[in-house]
Amino acid sequence: MEKILLKDYSKICDGKFLKMYKATFAGTKGEKVYEIVSRKDSPEFLGAESKVDAIKILPYLKKDGKIFVYLIREFRFPIAKLIYELPSGLVDEGEDPCDSARRELLEEIGAVAKSVEKMETRAYSSAGMSDESLEFYIAEVDHFENQDLGASEYIDVEEVELEKLDDYLVKENFCALSKLQLRIFQLKMENLRLKDELKKSKSSKI
Repeated sequence: MEKILLKDYSKICDGKFLKMYKATFAGTKGEKVYEIVSRKDSPEFLGAESKVDAIKILPYLKKDGKIFVYLIREFRFPIAKLIYELPSGLVDEGEDPCDSARRELLEEIGAVAKSVEKMETRAYSSAGMSDESLEFYIAEVDHFENQDLGASEYIDVEEVELEKLDDYLVKENFCALSKLQLRIFQLKMENLRLKDELKKSKSSKI
């Protein structure tokens, strides 16, 4: 593929959490002026890959022979409505993303994690408009304490049995990335169940 070169850029908005840049790129088809949203003062289009911006965590709990996942229902200001998601948050400067996952779980749903596992490596949330990057985690919950929400956060927590999760995914408004992460978790748990049944079947024939 041909090389696209950055010719020029300028910052056109400098918000508390988001910044907007106007960048001009040049290729054989001519120049393209693009508006790009970033969380960084040195955005990724300048060429240097920086730290992961955010994390998203899928919390689950095993009890009574069943698996339960924990969804949050949060008011999101850009769409002015409640939407189902998984706990998520920004990675603080100098903070390890795994530690961010543990911190956000405690803050948003009051969950203390027994274990935290990286589910997917760094990926971009919406590469058509932003350089924001995320890592995805799953966390087995040990116990719950009180939420520690920020002044502008409006979050309810819902415990959902994994077998009943489809009702939510099909009928409710969801963050796309949270929906995909939940689907992957469903498949992972189903594969583990099938492997366990196959192992028991082989053992019974010996």
